[in-house]
Amino acid sequence: MKYFKTILTALTFAAFVIGGSPVEAASSIFTNFGAGQSYNIRAGNPIGNAFDGNTYAESDSFVSGSNFNLASISLALSYVFPGSVPDDFNVALRNNSGDAPGATVLEAWTVHGSALGGLGTNHSVLTLISVSTP
Repeated sequence: MKYFKTILTALTFAAFVIGGSPVEAASSIFTNFGAGQSYNIRAGNPIGNAFDGNTYAESDSFVSGSNFNLASISLALSYVFPGSVPDDFNVALRNNSGDAPGATVLEAWTVHGSALGGLGTNHSVLTLISVSTP
């Protein structure tokens, strides 16, 4: 039964934004959202178990033109199976290691699967607030 639950946690990643420090004016230092945080509601990249025995994760690399403190990360995440709320999962901001996620976790969040909408629906973007403001 656990294997079946793992399959149901497959998610779809669309985009993310990192904001500047709340002390300063908010600045987006990276985004792949469209205007008004729009995203393609019908497509994305699988994360979790994608039915082929592999576990997938997604990341984007960016270089900031200045120094910022992290305020928040916004994600467009969906679950794939209608009516099946996925298990809770973790999101981590990591350092860069040769164009791959590094071992150093700068900040991590646990997200409740019930916070996600279904693939193909225009649901709200999930915003994760930074506590440690790296």
